[in-house]
Amino acid sequence: MERSSKAASDGEVPALVSDAAEVGRLAEAVRAAGAFAFDLEFVSEGRYVPVPALLQIAWGDPGAPETALVDWTAVDPAPLLALIGDPAITKVAHAARQDLGLLAARFGVVAQSFHDSQIAAAFLGMGDQIGYGRLIELACGLSLDKGPQFTRWLDRPLSVRQLRYALADVRHLPAAWQMLSTRLEAAGRRGW
Repeated sequence: MERSSKAASDGEVPALVSDAAEVGRLAEAVRAAGAFAFDLEFVSEGRYVPVPALLQIAWGDPGAPETALVDWTAVDPAPLLALIGDPAITKVAHAARQDLGLLAARFGVVAQSFHDSQIAAAFLGMGDQIGYGRLIELACGLSLDKGPQFTRWLDRPLSVRQLRYALADVRHLPAAWQMLSTRLEAAGRRGW
């Protein structure tokens, strides 16, 4: 499957990566970039252990990052998961407590060189638990469609609206993190 391009627009129909070779190529591209944003969609309702359904990633230029949606129901994203535990690669996610818990418990992946944009926003006085949509509104001036947030992520095919929602969950995160990081540095709170 082809991944989304740098010039991805909100009108595109994102493709799901379901090929192991493409996952390997994505991992190489992310490693070369040295940093990436990620998010997970999973289903926990009615289960003792959550079942992962989708891994979303964004890397490269924060203003126009490359993005990909990896279909966890069709392909093993292990090469990308390994990067989450790699201290040489910087990672950012938003409100990632459950994502990190799932990665550690099910896959033995412990995030290193990791930043949580929700925690960073709290250190800047933007609220104790600012939602992703509100953060992107403040950082990027964009309003996101959060309607598909609670959806049946294991069902296939996913709708265009679900795919766009999932992509938006990481597409704007590098730019938001760049703003947060700059403000943390200026406030002397980067070390926090």
